[in-house]
Amino acid sequence: MVFKFHLPLWSQAIIARLAFYPTLVYGCLRTSPNRRWYDRIDNKVILGALPFYKTAKALVSIENISAVITLNEPYELRYFCPKKTEWNLLGVQQLHIPTVEYSDAPSISKIESALDFINKSSSSVYVHCKAGRSRSATVVVCYLIKQYKMSSDDAIQFVREKRPHIAFSETHYQRILEFSSIVS
Repeated sequence: MVFKFHLPLWSQAIIARLAFYPTLVYGCLRTSPNRRWYDRIDNKVILGALPFYKTAKALVSIENISAVITLNEPYELRYFCPKKTEWNLLGVQQLHIPTVEYSDAPSISKIESALDFINKSSSSVYVHCKAGRSRSATVVVCYLIKQYKMSSDDAIQFVREKRPHIAFSETHYQRILEFSSIVS
């Protein structure tokens, strides 16, 4: 699924802030056996939503994560999830790539930084945004393209099979295509 936004980026950032709490609650209510908070993509990468404190501890103890990539704006991280120092106390390194919700996608250089961070990790890496559907899914798709030499369509399909509710804006999809053309 690819959706389009026709508003200027500055107004999309405002809309993202206004929609943050209602859509976070919606995401919590939609969690079910078919729509999990996080999903393992391969033996190294887990794609998911905002890691609340309890989820963060489970990710460390059950999923054996040693690193986390955060694609949220700072305001999204204010109350419900570990800060960088708290991640460090759990033995987890954090890479924070601030990215506006809905329409913004991380730049190619930020994606490359994320992939280097994944490759340097000694164990599993949790890649997240608010819902684990767009911003973080973009990075994970690019990881699959580079790591497994997949086509962009195959990588998207692979992630969709593990996490069916991923959704990309045209910006995310174009960034994936751009990344794919660079690495192939």
